Amino acid sequence: MSWTSQTSFLNTSSEYDKNSTSASTLENHRLNALNSLNWSLASWHRSSVFVDFTHDMFNSSFAGNTFHRDNLEIGRTISIYPNDVWHIQPGFRYLVNDDKRLFSLLSTQNWKSIKTWQSYSQGFRRPSLTDLHSNTSFFQSNKNLKSEEAEQFEIGFNNNRPVGADGWHIRLALFYIEYQNLFTITPVSSTQSTKINQGEVNNWGGDLEIEKRMGGFSLGVNYSYLKNTNGQTLRLAPEHQVRTTASVHLGPLVFQVAHNYWHHFFEQEFGTTGFIEVPSWNSLDINLNTYGFKSFQVSLALKNIFDSQTERTLGYPEPGRQYHVKFIRYF
Repeated sequence: MSWTSQTSFLNTSSEYDKNSTSASTLENHRLNALNSLNWSLASWHRSSVFVDFTHDMFNSSFAGNTFHRDNLEIGRTISIYPNDVWHIQPGFRYLVNDDKRLFSLLSTQNWKSIKTWQSYSQGFRRPSLTDLHSNTSFFQSNKNLKSEEAEQFEIGFNNNRPVGADGWHIRLALFYIEYQNLFTITPVSSTQSTKINQGEVNNWGGDLEIEKRMGGFSLGVNYSYLKNTNGQTLRLAPEHQVRTTASVHLGPLVFQVAHNYWHHFFEQEFGTTGFIEVPSWNSLDINLNTYGFKSFQVSLALKNIFDSQTERTLGYPEPGRQYHVKFIRYF
């Protein structure tokens, strides 16, 4: 039996129209505490129970009040191993504040050379406090916004290969997703928009991942496809995504060059209910990471090295060239 506990605190603040008569401020705070208990009754059975508590606080100069919200979630998963090949994992989550029950079921089969799986899951996303209470010169709150719900079915396979071993790695997954009360943005005036529930949206698609590893060198490509089936358009959901990588492992260092590409996706034109296609987007990145150190980790990254200018959201240019440095110390 084992028990784990994790606590985190996130604080964000923003300023809009600074040094102007319409200047405003916004603050969000989130406290999260997650506790889980894991145990095993026999070689064919494992169980876990978790309790997840989140407290959100929203405050802004334009809302006029400070808003608080709690969310308590209790969950249980059971892992059953009928034989050496088959693994079944049913799961259950109860969202106390919303009185919402969510179910999931995963079935996997580990054959000699491949692993196959089938899964079903239910999803749930509450409106943020910003969506419910934020009123600015460009956004209007919607206190009647309902929570977003989803159901997903997935099947897939990958070849069994030890981590880091030379050779081919292939993974394919096919999925179907049904959304209810999907969040979307719609205009309420020539200058303001608000979030509403779009209704039912159905999508299907797939992910294909192929990697070839040769000694300390590897080449990889990941292709994702997403297709809508009932005529409802999703914002910023590309039909085609491609990521290609080339990596070199030099002792404790991993050097990687990655190219990312988005094609055929849509954004809602401000002030209208219609969608327009956004030009294809791509970037070339360089990453350097340490690997294998027990006490620390260092990551360096140069994103969008050619400083490509693009707008994935209309009217909001993406950052150009970016520099990232991260250091993690383990105690």
